[in-house]
Amino acid sequence: MAANLTDVARRAGVSATLVSGFLNHRQSVRMSEETRGRIETALRELAYRPNRSARKLRTGRGHLIGVCGLGANEIGAAERRIFSQELEALNYRMIQGASSGDETLLREELLELVSYGCDGIILRQYPISEEFADFICGLECPVACLSGGAAPARLGDRLITYDNGAGIRAAMDYLHGLGHENVALVARYWSTFRSGPRAAAFREYPASSEARIRCFDTYEDITVERVTALRRELADCTAWICLNDMTALRVIQCCAEAGIRVPGDLSIIGSDDCELAAAATPALTSIHLPCREACHAVLTLLFDLLLGRSDPFDRVLPAALTIRKSCAPPAAGAVSSGKTTIHHGGVC
Repeated sequence: MAANLTDVARRAGVSATLVSGFLNHRQSVRMSEETRGRIETALRELAYRPNRSARKLRTGRGHLIGVCGLGANEIGAAERRIFSQELEALNYRMIQGASSGDETLLREELLELVSYGCDGIILRQYPISEEFADFICGLECPVACLSGGAAPARLGDRLITYDNGAGIRAAMDYLHGLGHENVALVARYWSTFRSGPRAAAFREYPASSEARIRCFDTYEDITVERVTALRRELADCTAWICLNDMTALRVIQCCAEAGIRVPGDLSIIGSDDCELAAAATPALTSIHLPCREACHAVLTLLFDLLLGRSDPFDRVLPAALTIRKSCAPPAAGAVSSGKTTIHHGGVC
């Protein structure tokens, strides 16, 4: 039989109220380090697990937050880690769904998370259709959305947005400042990349064209042969912006095998600014997505919805550019030795 709060209190030689205060991190409950140690020992020895169903019946909260729609890429992994850390610090447990992208699957997953008794749900999704927005707003528990672009107006009070276009503009401004007049936008395929905000921002520049937006079908498709063929097709492009760091790193690897110098012959910019970017050779200039700030903002928004409060925070978070060593002027081999961050419109 599972141990309950009374069992823990009896083993630790304290009151059940004190154990409850310890478990819920109540600041009003004071105890000595010796008492705290006895409670921790009792919890461990009895393998105590809180009864979340009973807690929800008693307090109206189960201290569960559902998170769904996170991608399987580096950004999804970073967001998953940040959500888990921040929720744990708030004494909440995270239940994560496995679906991403497909609205039909996400509908089922959201309903399942509601059935688990989640107090609230974080949804990572782009794009969001009008019908899906209606569904989200009709759920029994609040849903805070983290998106990579515009969303239906009715989600305005429950939406945090990455401004991915700002990152592309910062990258294009930087490359043009180095003297690159012709730039290519290169991606690993996903269904909406040509209609998304990054491709739209790229098209704003006069020298851009659809012929300079290219796509590899998979990571395995990024081979020496494909990269050298694409280099010939885009012979006037002296710089490539890759819409994923792993794509950029594979391109750099293929260039090295083909004898194409980066950045001497071709400048490369990645996107997402993952941990491997700084460790690459050359260190990869990359568009930085403000994951931690966005995750914190969407959690703040969710708890505002839960608690009926209103905290000030930025709802649109622009991507920026982290400059390393994979870019140089078109005809020069000299590269920047430092690391700088560019936001669209300036350097900081």
